[in-house]
Amino acid sequence: MNFIPVEIKRRFVGLFDRSLGWGPALAKKGLRGLRVEPVGDVEGLRIKERDTVVLFLSRLRYQFTHGLYPKHLADEVEQVVAFTRHELFPNGGDVPYFLGEVQQRDDVLHVPVFFLFPGEDPRAGFDGIPQTPRLVATPAALHYPVLFPGEGGDVVIVVPLQDGRREVALYRGWKLIDCFLLTEDLMDRFGAYLDWLRPYRRFLLGEDEEMMRMGFQPLRPQEPVAVAMLKGAVKAGEIVGWPAALSTRTNPVLFAYGGLLLMVLLYAWVCLNLKGRYDELLQRGRALKAEVARLEARLRPIEKLRAEVERLQAIKAKLEEARRERFSPQEVLRTLTRVTPRGIWLDRFELKGGELLIEGFAPSADRYAALLKGVPDFAEVKFASSVRRDRKTGLERFSIRVVMK
Repeated sequence: MNFIPVEIKRRFVGLFDRSLGWGPALAKKGLRGLRVEPVGDVEGLRIKERDTVVLFLSRLRYQFTHGLYPKHLADEVEQVVAFTRHELFPNGGDVPYFLGEVQQRDDVLHVPVFFLFPGEDPRAGFDGIPQTPRLVATPAALHYPVLFPGEGGDVVIVVPLQDGRREVALYRGWKLIDCFLLTEDLMDRFGAYLDWLRPYRRFLLGEDEEMMRMGFQPLRPQEPVAVAMLKGAVKAGEIVGWPAALSTRTNPVLFAYGGLLLMVLLYAWVCLNLKGRYDELLQRGRALKAEVARLEARLRPIEKLRAEVERLQAIKAKLEEARRERFSPQEVLRTLTRVTPRGIWLDRFELKGGELLIEGFAPSADRYAALLKGVPDFAEVKFASSVRRDRKTGLERFSIRVVMK
């Protein structure tokens, strides 16, 4: 007799990138629910064959395209990745990397991209831990919100790393919209960036006197960080990462087996003890069947109306797609290349719907804005934030929002 193999996820081992400085944690599922506890160190941790390993990575270990790549840019995911490669790796060299599972939400493709250090095997273990088929590598920044129970809103979180750098995670409504590394040579720009993000609340996960002087409030979780993050990841039901998203829910086949056994026992009990009520139940079943048939007859006009609504929604979706395809990112880039003179540097380009956001440096931001106003396809050109002059380069830092015609 053949049986369907059943996968039971009872233990989850949480490992953290060494640059984060947090020790491992262990989560166990039982009849009393989920129990999570810290582990002293990796050497004292024994990975079992059936364990599920969750590897939390700092920003040193991955690139993460958190945003806005509309599907109509390309039909294949590989073409989308090729289109954004220059943005991911601006040095133009062959940087070793591997892709995580592409997540599609609404009209946006999310592509996690992880760095590989020289000589590193992407399928090898981590810190001496043997490779296991149940392993998912996930950005730690995706899970910081679990450290804020009951909180919400727009937040900036800074995490000091072991090598002296800092990881900065930016959230809007607790959705990760940006994550980058902060070094000492970028502190002046970071201060200006914080001024632009003034409505955002600032939190510090760790000890850093310089960040506290910049207004960051130290975060003191009620339980160890490793415990809270692993618990939140397991309770979420699904962990997004590489090589694929990991479901932390109990396999539904188990419930099927339990339900089947319960049905067999119930049937035996009915046959042995309730034989006298069999005819009554059968008659009630016939009455219910007749009631169902009557209700189905009344619901047929509603089904026709639902089909018409779905047809109209499909037409609306096609019209929306045609409107979005009016402005191709490639055409907009060509236009910007044509009108942008030498000496002006653009470091951000974001096209969403009929709006374009441009950020960069120029000797005179007002003159560049005047050039953009002369483009026939641009209906409105205005500054999205105040213009600041960079003390190192002497150039003006600008952010311009353009409304397309």
